[in-house]
Amino acid sequence: APTGAACVPASRPPPAPEPPLELGDAGLWRGIHAAGADYVAFEHNFLPPSVFVDRSKTLRSVAASVALLREPWARFRSTYERELYLRCRQHPDRTACFEANTLKEWIRTGYDPNDKFPGVLSPNYMVRMLNGLADQPQLELTRAHLKKAKAALKKFDLVLYLEMPEEERMAALRAFLSTDTENYLAHVSNNKLKKDPNYEEIIATNRLMIPTFQELNKLDIELYAFTKVLVEQRRQEGAVRC
Repeated sequence: APTGAACVPASRPPPAPEPPLELGDAGLWRGIHAAGADYVAFEHNFLPPSVFVDRSKTLRSVAASVALLREPWARFRSTYERELYLRCRQHPDRTACFEANTLKEWIRTGYDPNDKFPGVLSPNYMVRMLNGLADQPQLELTRAHLKKAKAALKKFDLVLYLEMPEEERMAALRAFLSTDTENYLAHVSNNKLKKDPNYEEIIATNRLMIPTFQELNKLDIELYAFTKVLVEQRRQEGAVRC
């Protein structure tokens, strides 16, 4: 080399990035735990059956799963009340806002009030979620989706529903977690509409929509009935443990 020149090694391209882990990869969930998270909540959408059902053995090797369902009308009514409150809370005439945003009108128009979590008031929300399709609120569901939702529900290590006796529900959870703690978290409702002076009139009007709701949500209603049977079958088989 000429005097004063330095030998510079040929540059090498940077290594290719590692491919992202898939939802069904055990390493993904081990990584979440290693990062300090012991609990992952799915409140808007869930893993598709191609992951949660088809790869259940892999997932069960690294994580335990618990499902808590709610009676479909109760879930829908509570969600509507929450969304109605958020829409009307800063309106100068809250009563007029309530009258313009009735549950009947939202169902008639298919109005979706939540941009961040779309589809929370779409028909058959629980079946939709267990199919990993909550982000597709316009997709019309069939009994094939119900079948997949039931298959997914059976893969949960522990299945509960909100309306079962509280002590029975808590006993099942304690047995599952192998703990005898009596500690309770305080229940805090996010439904602030209950404090509005118009609330009783709103819920009375909403009850008129129950037949329409039942017609539109037959799959969720059947899934909920299936849930209650599944919980009872497992109760008779004995407590499951994490």
